Amino acid sequence: MNKLILVFALILISCNEKGTIINQPTILDENAGFDLEEITFNEDVAKLFSKNPFSYSDVDFDRDTTKPIPDSIFKYKIESYLAETFKLTIPAKELGFLYKTREIDSLARIGNQYFDRLFVLTNLEKKPIAYYAESRFDSKKDRDAFIKNFKEMYGQTKYEFLIDSSFDNLSYQWDLDTRIIQIETSKGFSMSASSDGTSKSGEYYRLDVLIIDNAQKDAIYKAHILELPDKFNIKGKVDTNVSYTNLKELGLERTNIIEDEFLLHSYFEKYIKNEYGEYTMPDEEQLEK
Repeated sequence: MNKLILVFALILISCNEKGTIINQPTILDENAGFDLEEITFNEDVAKLFSKNPFSYSDVDFDRDTTKPIPDSIFKYKIESYLAETFKLTIPAKELGFLYKTREIDSLARIGNQYFDRLFVLTNLEKKPIAYYAESRFDSKKDRDAFIKNFKEMYGQTKYEFLIDSSFDNLSYQWDLDTRIIQIETSKGFSMSASSDGTSKSGEYYRLDVLIIDNAQKDAIYKAHILELPDKFNIKGKVDTNVSYTNLKELGLERTNIIEDEFLLHSYFEKYIKNEYGEYTMPDEEQLEK
């Protein structure tokens, strides 16, 4: 009898709020299928990246592998030419660390859709505060079906924006109890060649998912703000005898929001106000075209 009670208790502990058994991978690797719907923001990021799935652009793989990778490599920095010009860094105040994987097959998933790249943003204690993942669909129909199913599961969106119709760039946002989820779509063109001399080309349909811990949304937003100084001296690139000493001369605002993968579109007033209706999401019939 006691054994039965113990087994039942273990089953209850292993179940998530949807009533399914959780078998969440703790190490990122090929075919890991790390479930983005099951994240708790308490994951052990060091363990997740213990097999070194890091992006090649971040880590020199010719390094001495007997030594640990220094934290300084993963310090969260937002690239910006504007900040560089003024010799400023973003975030102005350190937020944490950013861990990015290289492209690895079926690294993460949502339902039956797999993602091949995963970024994890942490605070200074290396506790995850946001996840970003990238996936591709071969057809627009399959991608739209994924979004439709997602809406059925999570309900009505808080925001929907048309970012750029030319590239099928759409944005959907759900505000849930513990997290914010943003799905962004776009399309591109790819070409590949095989060893037998054949080649394949065509459009692909990208889908990016951003999941932010609700408790950290303000800190993440503030990390993207670049405040330019009132007084400065910048030499002109064409004529080095010309100096610019105020923002008006350069046509710049003092406060700027610098974008990267972790910035929600809803942070931008232009999308919320939608003054001329240019960011209004097309209706379903238009989306299907």
